[in-house]
Amino acid sequence: MTDDAYCPHCTNLLRRDAPHPYPSRAMRCPACLILVGAGRSATETGERRIAPGVVSTRGAGARRASSVSARTGPPVDLVRAVLHEVHDHHVLR
Repeated sequence: MTDDAYCPHCTNLLRRDAPHPYPSRAMRCPACLILVGAGRSATETGERRIAPGVVSTRGAGARRASSVSARTGPPVDLVRAVLHEVHDHHVLR
């Protein structure tokens, strides 16, 4: 299983097989240009990347609540499409 790092804002792939924590220092996402803080990359599904063997400090109730709220919003594919369209519009200007 790979452990790729994605932007927590636009889900753009930041690095394949990224080390933990990633990024080691703050960086700008090349796609959305939003700052990704040190160690704040996400998984492909948008969850916080946690190094293997590290126990999350969030409780099961918090995880369940965040997954429910994520499902009540717009579909992820729609949000990604809008973000890419806005990005392309600004790049082509």
